Amino acid sequence: MLSWKSGTKIISPTKEAAIEYFTSQFNKGLGLESSSLAREALSVLGINFDGFCVGNHLLVIRYMKEVFAARRSQPLYSKCGA
Repeated sequence: MLSWKSGTKIISPTKEAAIEYFTSQFNKGLGLESSSLAREALSVLGINFDGFCVGNHLLVIRYMKEVFAARRSQPLYSKCGA
């Protein structure tokens, strides 16, 4: 079982680093689903920016809206003979 010891450093990324990470994933061609998964993972870890959980921070929400607008999900199947 893990125990927290005094002097243990807790990783606390900045919001700029998080947005940069999301952007690098977007530039690799990943879509909204992958970005959402990364956002949820950071939220589950309890990372906060300016008192807000990562998933609820205004910059992250705006970024996710832009990703959605830029890369909408494509249909899995196309209509045949249409």
